[in-house]
Amino acid sequence: MKKTILLFLLLIPILQLKAQFRLGSSVVTAQFNLQSTYSKINNSSSLNNADNNVFSNAGQLNLQFEKVYKENKMYGIGLVVNNASFSKHYVNYLAGLSFSHRNIFPLKDKYGFNLQTNISFLGGEYINSFFGPRNKSFQMQVGANINAGFYYFLNKNVVLGLNYNLVNFGYSSRTNNDKNSLLFRDSDFSNTDLSINISNSLSLSNLRLSVQYVFQAKK
Repeated sequence: MKKTILLFLLLIPILQLKAQFRLGSSVVTAQFNLQSTYSKINNSSSLNNADNNVFSNAGQLNLQFEKVYKENKMYGIGLVVNNASFSKHYVNYLAGLSFSHRNIFPLKDKYGFNLQTNISFLGGEYINSFFGPRNKSFQMQVGANINAGFYYFLNKNVVLGLNYNLVNFGYSSRTNNDKNSLLFRDSDFSNTDLSINISNSLSLSNLRLSVQYVFQAKK
């Protein structure tokens, strides 16, 4: 995987053939990611009454508006909605803004590669019912990623895309805000997490599908 990434970066200078996204054009993009996993755990290594059938579901939708400020280069701003659940005990709802920059490298008239950088700021609710009573916490998340992918023009306006996350950076902070919580009633609870991940193997969790509509500027 690392060799593939390196080869792609070395080819970037020769990939720019013609402008498929003309200066002044606007692009509306719906990008989404869905994943679902199932595993079975051994109760002897988990807490009492733990559910040994574990389902994990996650989904993200990013609605983005991009503006071409230079041929085959664009910046964008978008609305991100993120939902994740682990078994039936943990649920996470997040929403916020994302900012992006994208470079386009056409190969032929209808398709090519793109390299994109995203930064997102999200906030929302984290619900934990593993210990019985539902405990609600406020969660803040800051993320950044670099992804590369392939796009294809179905016609002059509609584009399909498939991107893969190469590098992910994430910071999250969670603070208990449920005064009725039995678990943290008499104390303030907070938790922070910092993570950096470089993709070195293929994983469906790193894939992003997108549908784009291009409002082409006049020549």
